[in-house]
Amino acid sequence: MSITTTASRYLGRVVRAASLVAVEVTAPSAPTVDLFAGFDQFGADTDEMEARFTEAATGTPAAAPKPVETVEVAPVGPAKPYSPAEMPSVALVEAAAIAFDLAGEQARSADRTKRKSRKILDRMPAGVFGRAVVTWEESARETPDLVKIAAILAEHGIDEIPMRKVAPSLKVAILPA
Repeated sequence: MSITTTASRYLGRVVRAASLVAVEVTAPSAPTVDLFAGFDQFGADTDEMEARFTEAATGTPAAAPKPVETVEVAPVGPAKPYSPAEMPSVALVEAAAIAFDLAGEQARSADRTKRKSRKILDRMPAGVFGRAVVTWEESARETPDLVKIAAILAEHGIDEIPMRKVAPSLKVAILPA
C-alpha cells in the first residue's frame, strides 16, 4: 500500500468520524434529540446508545440501562517518552516516520515473496537443486506446549489460562504534502 493510499484512508476515517459527532435524529412523535450528547465518540456505551435510539424512534422511554462498572485504563503510548528537553525536531520525526513506513512496505513485500517461496520449498526433500542446497535442521527454538499447560492448570482448578496485555503497537500514517 502506498503512502498516499494510507494517508487518504486515514483522512477518510477522520472526516467520517467528524461527521458523526453532530448527528441528530427526529421522530414524528418526539422532539429533536442529540443522541451523541455526553458521549465520547469512540468509547460510547452501546446499551445507552441503543436506549436513546429506541426512545427517539418510538417516542417512548426505553428501560433504564444497567449501571456499568468503570475500569481505569492506562493511556496508550511509548513506555519511555521523550522529555520536553530531549524532544527531536519535527523534521527528524517526519523523516523517521517516512523511513518506518517505507521499511514496513518493503518488509510486507519481502514477506509475500518468502511465503510464495516457502510453499514450494516446504515440500522439498533435502538435496542439491542446481545452485540451491536444501537442508532440514532441528531448531534450537522452543515453544510452550499449551495443551500440557492447560492440563496442568485444569488439575489445579484453574479453568482459564492467565493472559496479559502486550505492549502497544506503533502505527504511522504519512499525510500528503
